[in-house]
Amino acid sequence: MKRILAFFRTNGDVLAVFAAMMAIFTYVLFAFPVSASDFQTHAEAIRDYVTVPDSHMFSGNFLMYFIVNLLTLFSGDMIAIYVAFALVVAAANTAKYVIVRNAFALDIDQRWARMMSAALLVVYIIPVLYFFPGIWPHLHYMHLIYLTPNEWHNSTFICMMPFAIIAYLLSIRQLEQYDPRRTWYIGLSLMLSVLVKPSFFFIYAVVFPIIYWMRYRFSKTFWLMMIPVAAGVCAVLYEYLTIFLFFPSGGTGGVAITAERFAQWPFWQVRLQSWTVSLALPIIFAWLYWKEIRKDYEFYTVAGLLAVALGIFLFCVERGPRASHGNFAWQIYAAMWFVYYYVLKVVVQGVQKNGWQKREIGMVALYGLHVIFGIVYLLRFLIMQTFH
Repeated sequence: MKRILAFFRTNGDVLAVFAAMMAIFTYVLFAFPVSASDFQTHAEAIRDYVTVPDSHMFSGNFLMYFIVNLLTLFSGDMIAIYVAFALVVAAANTAKYVIVRNAFALDIDQRWARMMSAALLVVYIIPVLYFFPGIWPHLHYMHLIYLTPNEWHNSTFICMMPFAIIAYLLSIRQLEQYDPRRTWYIGLSLMLSVLVKPSFFFIYAVVFPIIYWMRYRFSKTFWLMMIPVAAGVCAVLYEYLTIFLFFPSGGTGGVAITAERFAQWPFWQVRLQSWTVSLALPIIFAWLYWKEIRKDYEFYTVAGLLAVALGIFLFCVERGPRASHGNFAWQIYAAMWFVYYYVLKVVVQGVQKNGWQKREIGMVALYGLHVIFGIVYLLRFLIMQTFH
């Protein structure tokens, strides 16, 4: 009994997070209409892998679908799939909490680490334009037009993030001190993230080689750290070949580079306003903390991730049946999460170093407001059953 009580005292926060996530995603799967999230569509795809003849279970980004089918013993039963699916996604969000909490706990108090990790589970932008539908009727959304750091309606994104966070945190540690064993863990994390959803790797593969070069130039260490990038490229190539060439029935077309969005004023009319609102917190943070961050490799890493994510969204499109899937937008949300992670990390470090100065009080209050809006958005998502 003492051991059981000790376990609950030590891991009570983790159990609470898992219980909350399990309740949220079970409700989404069993109560939401199909149009309200991607969960039901993905659940049907999971079933089709074992019920539709000539399905190719290991094509594309198969990992999440395979794990859910494995938990259901490949039964194809939708009730079993829903329960297993909720379990997998809840476990992914709980893993995200634990990974971030443990990373913060290396430098700060455990209580602070728990609060910071919990904040990053829900933190959101402040959708100012949503509150003025009379002025901006075409911007009356809480999610659809914004650059947000958290997603609740897409299962593959949620399941990708723990692997992406591990790869990111280990890669940042490589910038501080190179460890050859860490290189292999990064490669494994990147490959697993790609096999769930390749979005994070799209921006990692561009930004981290540049940051590594800035830190190590063309030394042996630089080339060794290209091994994880090469592993991720192999995984992406596998996905591309299986989706578009080997088994094209599920998604013919391919990928194209185009600048057609730049000629569309309605596109920019919406984005110039909504992106400004979305980036308000990072811009204020960069202005207030410039002296601390201007020589920090991690600052240029998160800024680069966001810049490349936006560039991919602007210039890359899928053709054919997959053109409307929005697959070249998901990397933006991953990049925004890392931006918000970095902001919180630096602000709390500022509190530890300087105490509760005006700058720190202001930034903590502003970040807290973003967390409150994250809770509001989650409640709206669950009550209104719409992610828009």
